[in-house]
Amino acid sequence: MNLSLDTLSIVLAGLLGAVVSGNNLSACCGTIIGSGMVNRRSGIIIAVAGYLLGLSIEGPKLFKVREAFLPTETSTEIFLILLATLLIFVGGELTKVPLSLSKALTGTILGVSFAIGALQETSYLVLILIFWVSAPIVATALGVIFVALDDRYSPRNLWVKLSLLKAGLVVMAFLSAYVTGSNALGLISGVPYKQPQPQIS
Repeated sequence: MNLSLDTLSIVLAGLLGAVVSGNNLSACCGTIIGSGMVNRRSGIIIAVAGYLLGLSIEGPKLFKVREAFLPTETSTEIFLILLATLLIFVGGELTKVPLSLSKALTGTILGVSFAIGALQETSYLVLILIFWVSAPIVATALGVIFVALDDRYSPRNLWVKLSLLKAGLVVMAFLSAYVTGSNALGLISGVPYKQPQPQIS
């Protein structure tokens, strides 16, 4: 164990978590704050609550990604994964290109795993790639369907419609933050996480 590298890795993981949380804050609750549904403080509280609950409840399930592709990582490998991911994410921010941290982090894990010859979970990799390709297509289709359903079945009473939209947007803001906590933050936390080794009596 390299304590200095482990410490730097924890710092990088925290920095990545802060960057992702801040970057997604506007996406999660910018609408409800900008429209005046809630004030800035309440919007941030909703987002933070979603982040923390998502990370604590669903986040540990994302540890499987690192454990599957890199079951015996070293301190150097942990540091390189987090550093490369941060550089990629910063590059995306500087060039104003939409970038998924989950994909960048998974890609760096795969790269390190391939470099050291530890890449064996090809079936899990195929499953991830299928979801990466299909998710934007399915999301686009759902967007079209939901707009059509809204046009057809939306309440004609304007005040009822606005009330439903307000409640729905607040719920979706929380759920968006929850997904960010469980997905991105859970994946980040899983990189430096080391499973306790069973003691041999």
